[in-house]
Parts: sequence; structure tokens; C-alpha cells
Amino acid sequence: MPFGLYVILIIFNSILTILVCPGFFRKWKELRKKMLFYRLVATGFAIVWFWIIILYQTIVYIT
Repeated sequence: MPFGLYVILIIFNSILTILVCPGFFRKWKELRKKMLFYRLVATGFAIVWFWIIILYQTIVYIT
């Protein structure tokens, strides 16, 4: 895979994280009361998982 693809993935994931995290933390108590706790956990896990995969693949590509 070309290195540019990894750069695009990192930029896309950064934008995704910037868009999701503020609302995620601002509405934490409200969403938790509405029984959407599992959806919050799934969203947080997905963001962390994307970062781990992209950064791992980038490190493997560079080395």
C-alpha cells in the first residue's frame, strides 16, 4: 500500500475523532441516563480500534 493512503487514513480518523469526541463527552450523563450506555461504549471502542489499527499498520509500513 502506498504511504499516502496511510496519511489519508490518519487525517480521516483525526477528523472523525474531532467530530465525535466533543458531543460524546458533553452528552455523557444525558446519554447514560437514556440507556444508550452500550452505544457509547461501542463508539468509544470503535474510535480506539481505528487508531490502533491505522497506527500499527503505519509503523509496520515504515519499518
